[in-house]
Amino acid sequence: MKTITEQLAFYAAYHRNPYNIATHFVGIPAIIIGILIPMGWLRVHGVALPISGALAFVVAVWIYYLLLDRTFAFLALLPIVPAFLIADAIARMAWGPSIAWAFLLFVGGWIFQLVGHSVFEKRKPAFLDNLIQLLIGPLFLLAETVFALGFRKDLHDAVQTVSHQFDPVSDA
Repeated sequence: MKTITEQLAFYAAYHRNPYNIATHFVGIPAIIIGILIPMGWLRVHGVALPISGALAFVVAVWIYYLLLDRTFAFLALLPIVPAFLIADAIARMAWGPSIAWAFLLFVGGWIFQLVGHSVFEKRKPAFLDNLIQLLIGPLFLLAETVFALGFRKDLHDAVQTVSHQFDPVSDA
C-alpha cells in the first residue's frame, strides 16, 4: 500500500493551479453527497442501528484513511460526518426529491471538477491514471486546509518534493 505522502503527491501533481483546487472544494463535497444519497437507499433494518450502504462505504473509506494517517483520518471525520448526515437525510426523503438531489449534486459536482481541470489546470484528473485517487481527493482537500493553517509542514514538504516525480504531461 502506498503511503500518505505518495498518495497525496500523486494527486498534487495533477492539482497545481489554485483555481482548480478551489473548484474541488465545491465539486468534491457535492459529488460525495451525491454518491452517498443512492447508497443510503440501500438499508438493512431489524438491527439496533439501521445500516445503509452509505454508512458501510463511509466506514470502509475511513478505515483506509486510518491506515494512511491516523491524524488525517480523525480530522476527516469533521467533513465526513456532516456530509453523511446530509446525504442520509436526503436519502430518507420521498423518491422524487431524493433522486433530484442526488442527480443535481453528482452532476453539478462533476461540472465543477471538469471546469477546474479543463479551464484552469489544463490536465486530466488524477483518477484517470489511478482510480484510488477518487478516494484521495477528499483527503487532499483536508491536507490542503491543514497545510494552509501551518500544520504538518514535514508532510507538506515531502508531498511537494515527491509530487514532481508524478508530474503528468499536459494532455489538454
